[in-house]
Amino acid sequence: MPRMKNAVSGVLSAAAAVTLASAAHATDFNVPGGLLENALDAYSRQSGIHLLVPSDEMAGVRTRGVQGALAASTALTRILTGTGFVAKQDMSGVMGIVREET
Repeated sequence: MPRMKNAVSGVLSAAAAVTLASAAHATDFNVPGGLLENALDAYSRQSGIHLLVPSDEMAGVRTRGVQGALAASTALTRILTGTGFVAKQDMSGVMGIVREET
């Protein structure tokens, strides 16, 4: 029985390592500065992550964009920095962009 327990433990450790590596996987982002809504569209295309975006609230809001090999979460945070918006993930895993709480 100890062999089985060690094998299961090893498989779980390997699965956890793969999950962590996937989460930290860098993508080469090239999201130009400009209108936030356009930058978020570019981010979604480049990351493959669908975002729920309140387009009507973003009219005229600008971002610096982001360039470089980054984790998707880091790239999104940098895109949103200074815009008054933040990313929030709900319990189902859906990622939405909302106004920053003050």
